[in-house]
Amino acid sequence: MRDKTQGGFHFLTFNLLDRKSSLLFIYIDKFRNAYAKTLQHHPFKLDAMVVLPDHVHIMITLPPHSDNYAVIVASIKSQLSKQINKTETITSSL
Repeated sequence: MRDKTQGGFHFLTFNLLDRKSSLLFIYIDKFRNAYAKTLQHHPFKLDAMVVLPDHVHIMITLPPHSDNYAVIVASIKSQLSKQINKTETITSSL
């Protein structure tokens, strides 16, 4: 069951399909751009983030009237997928 706390603090982890990939390091500039675009459309406070070769840990605080952290993760993944080479394997981020 998804937490519906508005304005809550969330520790989230999301990973690549291929856990042996270093795609996030290869495309770190594109990941940063995907994060920035997400922040423009879905405001939140970044408390901490760690980007590893195959997964990301992110700690965020949502605005007082928001409980939609899933949209933030989906947006980052979607924005990154749009920017990477089409030769990479991409699956739906939803």
